[in-house]
Amino acid sequence: MVSSDAWTAVAAWVACIFTATVAGPDLIDRMQGSRIDVTHPRQFLAYRDGEGENSIMLIAFDPTILNQSRFPDTTTSILLRIGGPQAGREAAFRAESVIQPIFWTADDEAVECPPMTRCIKKRQMTIGEERADVVNVSAGTARSLYISFPLTADNCQGPDEVCTRFRDFDGAVEVLAANPAIAFTIDLTMADDGLKSVSCVLSAEAKRGWSQLLDRVGEKGWAIGNCA
Repeated sequence: MVSSDAWTAVAAWVACIFTATVAGPDLIDRMQGSRIDVTHPRQFLAYRDGEGENSIMLIAFDPTILNQSRFPDTTTSILLRIGGPQAGREAAFRAESVIQPIFWTADDEAVECPPMTRCIKKRQMTIGEERADVVNVSAGTARSLYISFPLTADNCQGPDEVCTRFRDFDGAVEVLAANPAIAFTIDLTMADDGLKSVSCVLSAEAKRGWSQLLDRVGEKGWAIGNCA
């Protein structure tokens, strides 16, 4: 005859196995934390903000941030690093906003500014800008968005002789125009899942027309190019 102590031990083991079966996956997920993947951007949008000597160059990229876990995560830092064969020492710029490009034609000039945004109106485009230096990614979701970086001396991290070249819009254009083989790297540091880096190297078409693309930003206020 099996003693009551033996039955108690068996029941405890069954309860333990049941708990491990039910709670095990969740416990493993909690130990692993969030799992973030970031795709390389497909294109970039360069645009001008302000007028005359007070205008600045901004550039935005469209990576997709995918959270494959059951736990949310958020960026603690988003940096754009600019380098290339002719660039010399590297410059880095903090993200300051996410944007929504809204295209329009001459026959459709009544473009409403999205709620909670600042709108920058250009020829055939309105850029809705939402100030955001962090990006939140909910569990099990993907976020595709344009992340924008002001290319200004005040927003630059690097040697003084490098950062001062981004004194204004014209200064930024000079730096960029000299580098058709320029490389852009975006470093997203997640609070839970650490550093994620993606890059944009100019496509062959963008390289061939790099100077003309930058000229369009000066004349029209914006231009779009593709990453390789």
